[in-house]
Amino acid sequence: MNINVNNELENVKSGRIDMKYPCTEKHCNKKFCRKDSLTRHHRLVHLNKTSRFNRRIAKDNIQ
Repeated sequence: MNINVNNELENVKSGRIDMKYPCTEKHCNKKFCRKDSLTRHHRLVHLNKTSRFNRRIAKDNIQ
């Protein structure tokens, strides 16, 4: 089981897995190979007002 996880990570890092689920939020360039990962990212990063991403965007808008 551990070997499969390592192989999957190697495939992602080398670009052999299609990252077909890009985040569509402005200023976010993340891409995911699974839709549930994109959904989780969106919930934890973009819907969370206290996330580092949202704090950085707010800071940039002030300046």
